[in-house]
Amino acid sequence: SRDGKVSTVIAFPTTSPQDERTTRLVHTLRDDVLVKLRQRTGAHYLVGGSTTAVIDYADTVSARMPLFIAIVVGLSLLILVMVFRSVLVPLKAALLNLLSIGAALGAMTLVFQKGMFGLEPGPIEAYLPIMIFAIVFGLSMDYEIFLVSRIREEWNRTRDASVAIREGLAHTGSVVLAAGAIMAAVFGAFILGGDRMLQQFGFGMAVAVFV
Repeated sequence: SRDGKVSTVIAFPTTSPQDERTTRLVHTLRDDVLVKLRQRTGAHYLVGGSTTAVIDYADTVSARMPLFIAIVVGLSLLILVMVFRSVLVPLKAALLNLLSIGAALGAMTLVFQKGMFGLEPGPIEAYLPIMIFAIVFGLSMDYEIFLVSRIREEWNRTRDASVAIREGLAHTGSVVLAAGAIMAAVFGAFILGGDRMLQQFGFGMAVAVFV
């Protein structure tokens, strides 16, 4: 500024914006280097820019992810307990859903972040894990309700657990399988697009539904 009280310093890291070392550099500047510099000079330092903004957004999302998962899983468990009047069935549903989502996010990391199958390695969009988690968890809970509700209807009619499970799987399992196959195909089609974010979203959703 004209009065000399404000200055801008432009720094170009030797690493790319999506490199993990760039993220560590931003944190090192804020938490160590500039803190000591402020103590010596009395000046107030801020680290900004588009790359830093993306890093800050990713850090915010990561910090709130556990709370988000806890709320979604907790509410789903509560609703399923009320619907099925069971604790074991909702716990089993939540555990298997979390495993399938974890498998999908792991596959996304291998393909897009690690560069498997010849793709260019790069970061995964920070908001995609939350989106995929919310959507897939909702879809899988729908399938769970469809299937277990049909089994429960047969149980109420026959009071025979083996018959109820067999009939429920026979009548509803094929519908769930068809719906899942259609969804996996539709989401998988996103991979053919040229936009990397859509490719990541489609791949993650397709793998999660498939699993």
